[in-house]
Amino acid sequence: KAPNELRLALVQARGLAIKDKNLLSKGGSSDPFAKFEVTGGDSTAKKPFKSQTKYKTLCPRWNELFQVPLKKGEVQPRLEVLLYDEDEVSSPDFMGRISIEISEFCSTQKARREWFTLLPEEGKSENVKGAVELIAQWRYNPALDFEPFLEPDEHADAPPNELRVAIVAARDLAIKDKNLLSKGGSSDPRCTLTVSGTELKAQSSTKQKTLEPRWCEVFSFEYTPGSDSENPPVLDVLVEDIDAVSSADFMGRARVELEPLKNQRLRKWFPLSADSEGKKGSSNVTGDLELVVQWRHNPS
Repeated sequence: KAPNELRLALVQARGLAIKDKNLLSKGGSSDPFAKFEVTGGDSTAKKPFKSQTKYKTLCPRWNELFQVPLKKGEVQPRLEVLLYDEDEVSSPDFMGRISIEISEFCSTQKARREWFTLLPEEGKSENVKGAVELIAQWRYNPALDFEPFLEPDEHADAPPNELRVAIVAARDLAIKDKNLLSKGGSSDPRCTLTVSGTELKAQSSTKQKTLEPRWCEVFSFEYTPGSDSENPPVLDVLVEDIDAVSSADFMGRARVELEPLKNQRLRKWFPLSADSEGKKGSSNVTGDLELVVQWRHNPS
């Protein structure tokens, strides 16, 4: 089957440029880290992702593994790798870049290992040296092959009476549980589904310590349209960070108008928004939620 996941290992680098010169002697060192971005294709990774920083070394070894859902799209996917030197009091210093056309480098679904020479970029530091070792594999992962509600609809002309919702995944969620001794953090997201004007309600499982949760959970409700005088029905999906010892933290919500979806199937990424009702508002709202929604007639 066609590949749907890019697996990338950042192994090591060698011969990097000195960005932090010694004050009283020759030589120096750097604090390198890598940023990755996948462009083109059909990737769920909107934001760049980064490696750990390795301190005071020109030959760092990371041995870090990243996995990115990635399908073929209209534009050939590329992997952009940028290396930086971390500075505590100023912006990171550019150390070089690599650009890889994924379909060429990963022409088969087998892993490929190679050293890539770092290249300069116009308008940035010309002090670029060294190479980076990567292992890449663009493969088919059956765990990501989740396509619910594809069976033929033999009752498309009948009024809908069943609402089916699949919560697929989320991406780029906000950090709600900050690390105590270092930068960054994580969250424990859970989704709650409701339909306006009804008592219908369902909850997903809680995914622990992740900003990129994947649920692949399906819910169904008996639900028929109301009268034309009623407000159009809306599916509301509330995302919260679940805490064991305190109340849940608001992470955003997605709203889906159901009227246009009568006897239709929709798969879409919905941006999470702040709570317009002002009850659980938070300025720390980021990310998107992937849903599959179908409002259909079920004869049984």
